[in-house]
Amino acid sequence: MRNFIKKCSPALLAVVLGMPLVAQDNTGLDVQFRARFGYGLEAKDNLTNRVIGMGLELGYTTSVGRFAAELGYQYKPGNQYSYDIYSAPMEPGTVLYYWATGGAGGDRRRTQLQGATLRLTYEYEFSNNYLVRCGIQALGTKFRQEVIGTITYVDPDIVGSLTSANQIVTDSYAGPFEKTGGASISPFIGVGYRFGSSTFELNLLGLSYTAIDYVHVAGTGRPYNPPTSYNPGFNNSKDYFKESNRMVPHLEISYAFRF
Repeated sequence: MRNFIKKCSPALLAVVLGMPLVAQDNTGLDVQFRARFGYGLEAKDNLTNRVIGMGLELGYTTSVGRFAAELGYQYKPGNQYSYDIYSAPMEPGTVLYYWATGGAGGDRRRTQLQGATLRLTYEYEFSNNYLVRCGIQALGTKFRQEVIGTITYVDPDIVGSLTSANQIVTDSYAGPFEKTGGASISPFIGVGYRFGSSTFELNLLGLSYTAIDYVHVAGTGRPYNPPTSYNPGFNNSKDYFKESNRMVPHLEISYAFRF
């Protein structure tokens, strides 16, 4: 989707050049409330396909089209999922310890995307009540990952001489962790139909954001001295985040009401 604008611009230009000139009525300032529902053409980062948004838009209609700015909010939920601790990175020599009652630990996570948005839009009425529109959305892409996990392992220095649970280390780690993706410019293009004070719209949006994924590195902890029955702790000195820049195409259905 990096070439989203480049690919869509020729199609929009062809529409604009081929359309008859229509005088824009109701020139001047107007205020509109907008509500939208979007569906992602692909799902990434354990987010759901759906996204919802709303906003208040101030527009100005001229003889060459309508220019508008909208302040709004969007929310894209995520599903709870399990992270595979058995394929996660470990310090050299670390051996996971499997309790008789289960495995070596567990890790549960959930992600979501949300935040205040700014949309800048240009609209043109190419026929009575039929509109073409394009613009950009900025902001609204605070990525949040909720994490809670534990992992147990044998002290790497004494793997060959394990005699009791005194030599077992249990790491714990938890979040939420958040990443704001800067301006996160998301282009869109669409069509609309206006009747009375209402407008229905269909848009294609390239939703841009930065995703994060928390990575725990096991094996940095050591048993206490003197040791206890086992040794829990937040041994997270080498943990880090993986970041991924995304642009995911979404189809949007939008309703606008003009005051």
